[in-house]
Amino acid sequence: MDNRIHAILCLSILGFLNTECCILSRESKTANCSWLRFKDVPHDLPSWITHIDLSNNDIEIVKDGDFRRLANLRSIILDNNRIRTLERGAFSNLSRLHKLSLDNNTLRVNKTSFKPGVFKPLTNLKTLHISNNIQNCYDFPGLEYYPDREFSYLRNLKRLSLDLYRLPMFGNGFKRMHSLQILRFDKCCLHNFTNSTFENLPSSITELHMTYCNNIRTSVGIDALKPFKNLKVLNLRMTPLSLPSAIELLYPLRHKRMDVIDFHHVNWYPEVNGHHQFSVILTESMFANLKTICMKKLDISFNGIVEILHNTLFSWGPHIECVEHLILSGNAFHMAYEAEFDVLILFRSHYLDLNLTIFEYSYAAIEFPFYSQSDNVQLIKAKHQYKNLTEITDKYRNISALSIGAHFETYSDSSDCTFWNSNHDSFVSVPPKLHTIRLSNMIAYLYFCNYSLLQNNIQTLDLSYSHVDSLYLSVSGLDNLTYFDVSGTDVTKTSLNVLKSLPNLTNLVLQDVNLDRVFMNPNSKNIFHYNSKIRNINLAHNHLTDLPQLFFYNMKNLEKLNLSANSLNTIPSHILNSENLTVIDLSHNGIMGLNKTITDILDKKNSKLRGSLSIHLYGNTFLCTCDYMDFIQWIYETHVRLENKENYICTLSNGTRSTTEAVRRQFHDIFSECKSTFWLTFSIVFVCVFMLILIGSIICFRLRWRIQYFFYRHFHYGYKPIRNDDSVYKFDAFVAYSGEDYIWITSTFREKLETGHSLKLCLHDRDFEPGLSIQQNIINSICNSRKVIIDATPGYIKSKWFEFEIEMANIEMMDRSYDNGIIVIIRNGTKPSDMPDLLRRLWNSITCVLLEEDEDEESFFERIAIALDK
Repeated sequence: MDNRIHAILCLSILGFLNTECCILSRESKTANCSWLRFKDVPHDLPSWITHIDLSNNDIEIVKDGDFRRLANLRSIILDNNRIRTLERGAFSNLSRLHKLSLDNNTLRVNKTSFKPGVFKPLTNLKTLHISNNIQNCYDFPGLEYYPDREFSYLRNLKRLSLDLYRLPMFGNGFKRMHSLQILRFDKCCLHNFTNSTFENLPSSITELHMTYCNNIRTSVGIDALKPFKNLKVLNLRMTPLSLPSAIELLYPLRHKRMDVIDFHHVNWYPEVNGHHQFSVILTESMFANLKTICMKKLDISFNGIVEILHNTLFSWGPHIECVEHLILSGNAFHMAYEAEFDVLILFRSHYLDLNLTIFEYSYAAIEFPFYSQSDNVQLIKAKHQYKNLTEITDKYRNISALSIGAHFETYSDSSDCTFWNSNHDSFVSVPPKLHTIRLSNMIAYLYFCNYSLLQNNIQTLDLSYSHVDSLYLSVSGLDNLTYFDVSGTDVTKTSLNVLKSLPNLTNLVLQDVNLDRVFMNPNSKNIFHYNSKIRNINLAHNHLTDLPQLFFYNMKNLEKLNLSANSLNTIPSHILNSENLTVIDLSHNGIMGLNKTITDILDKKNSKLRGSLSIHLYGNTFLCTCDYMDFIQWIYETHVRLENKENYICTLSNGTRSTTEAVRRQFHDIFSECKSTFWLTFSIVFVCVFMLILIGSIICFRLRWRIQYFFYRHFHYGYKPIRNDDSVYKFDAFVAYSGEDYIWITSTFREKLETGHSLKLCLHDRDFEPGLSIQQNIINSICNSRKVIIDATPGYIKSKWFEFEIEMANIEMMDRSYDNGIIVIIRNGTKPSDMPDLLRRLWNSITCVLLEEDEDEESFFERIAIALDK
């Protein structure tokens, strides 16, 4: 993880520590001190940390006591420093340490650099890496004595990585490392590989990795691996021993069980004009040691093998059943004559007891001569193990390397396989446990004509970038196939009918197969009709400008779709109908932007998928113009996962290129012209809408009481209007008054009218129904009263219910068609001119009763009674 990210993760709880290291958390107990240019181990770290990373600094010496305070350490990483010396007490008090890494330093693994007792405290160390400390193999031409006494203290060490010097000397101390299991020599300078090279190494080693030992001599000691009595994994990748010498090394391992023998590219010699100058023919005697070993995986790829003689590869008795993974890729042998190509024994019925699960035969790039059936010619048989290929004449370069039977080459132009069907049995047997076959990158002719595979377990078939001359077939027996790769095959010259025979296919790779030409044929637009279980399909590099509507009709389980490196200018909307589709790779197409319809569909789909939709758009050149302004905004606002969206290339309106991140930072400046037009339109629309809302609000405010009364009358449950029938009114009048006039209204006013004139008044302090709102009580009281009396005193006019009661009374009386239904009392010095506008607008439809200063009360109340009787 980058140091900048570490810095962000540092916790403030450790701010009191005077250290430059980043403590990731108290829970992880990890200190990241990398890339800080330390020249010494810092001494101010908290004692409770268990993991420390001091890589990529400038430390030259690990000094006595550097880690003494850190007794809880479990791992120390000191890679990529300049360490040249480990002092005696460098790792004192570290008995709990499990892992120590000193890779990529200048540490010479000898008694000079490793002071006595330096490893003695590391009693529980399990993993030790001291690799890639040698810069140049020729800097150490003589004997190099490993500090075996220091290594002897590491009794619990299980994994060790070391540099292997040209002339290494391992002392007796290594024999005491009884727990050592894995030994790696990733930097290998070995020159002489003799019987005594590893004689003092412990027999407990189960894995030996010696890779890229470029300086080793071809002659090796036949008992060089004798100390490794428990060896399970032998890895000699890229170590140029020669393949025969590598096989000879197996002599001490005869009759043993092993997991892996990796001889990849051990026959490594200089090339002339791009070709290896030496070839290998595998013989029965050469395989004598190999036949006695029960191994699970054998890799002899890229070794220039041109021929495997009969009774060699799969003729080693009962141990043939041990092989599970066989890699023969990158060689040059052929299938021209079954008698001389032992691999074909795999497909013979009496070898069905094989436990082979993976077979790899890729990168076969050589052709052999054509022989007709009448020719009585034998292929060249080398008397020696090596044959100089420059001696092979042009006549050996015209035959197909994988045509089963060289004499069928003359019929290679036949696309219907008629000749094949008439001369060969189409039933094929394979080992029952074989699940993976890789035949990729074959410069040869592969014929697959009407095979019928017997009971098998093949799940993966890779024919990518091989010259497949015919796929016009109806293969049966591939019901278990889940992965099929025919990338690089020109399907315009073959056929994809084979897909009909793959009902359980889940992963299909059709990269670079000219699929655009296939879609020109109307009958080929639903070629995946029989493959409803496909979850992952790769259609990259097919020049596609669009996809047929029926293309994904039956792909209900599709999850990942790769359409990269095509010529699409948008996302075909119909592919988004696949419910389970979560990953769409549209990188390196011709997409200039996505319209709002597509982005809305993507957002909606992402919401249904709970945020798991991922779109790859890198490599497209977007347009950062007014037409795509919304798309640029969408990139940073959407919740759809867009990888690397900060670095999308964007072409501005002036033709210059930028990135979407730069455009986002200058968004207002870049799209100012677009915004001016936009804001003008927006402003006009906004003003119009605002005016409509304002006018409507004013009208609604002016008529708010009428609106409320309207809804009450028409929608209130239980409301029954009364129409001009005085006998049904509960009250003669509803009296609207202020609380300040409570005493006068409830005593004098009430008594004069109810007792003196036998009138029934509705007073809110007395007659309002409990449990109802004030508004509802006012409306109910007005509706149940024959008339309304307004006591228009200054206190009432200022009250909050004044307007409501006036409006409700006016609406009710208008509904009844009463011209004199409202009686307004003016008293206490109030003048008619002091009446508010609301009352003055109703002045012609109300009855006004004015209490004069010198008028007696009897006359005043008589006038009110008369007004009520009208």
